[in-house]
Amino acid sequence: MHMIGKTVFTSLAFTKWAVMGLVLIVFLQISACTSTKTASGDIAKESRKLELKAGDEIRVISSHRERFKMRITEIKTGSLTGETVEWKASKTPPGHQIQISYSELAFVQIDKPSPAKTAGLVASVALIGGMVAAISAVPLVVLP
Repeated sequence: MHMIGKTVFTSLAFTKWAVMGLVLIVFLQISACTSTKTASGDIAKESRKLELKAGDEIRVISSHRERFKMRITEIKTGSLTGETVEWKASKTPPGHQIQISYSELAFVQIDKPSPAKTAGLVASVALIGGMVAAISAVPLVVLP
């Protein structure tokens, strides 16, 4: 609390709570910058929904219950080709070249960037920052 003349500024106390609130909101919304898409069952039909392309990293469970994460290098009519990447749940070492047919895929998951969610995060951070700046500059209590 700052005292200038007879005006008491509580900007430091408020700013502390505002910053903690801002950090919490940013932490919660960071995960909102991506959308997770999954497919199971008939992956050949479901793959359109995933919008897969070369360069995407996907998490896979094969029909043999093998788990791995791969970076797609080529998409063919009946299969995906790529290179495995580091993933804690995988026993397959990174850098292993793999080609897997859609019929061998039991489950596929991909995280795609979401521009709308990212824009929402940026707007909310800007709004909260502006509110903190405006409120912390206003005297909250005037002493007689």
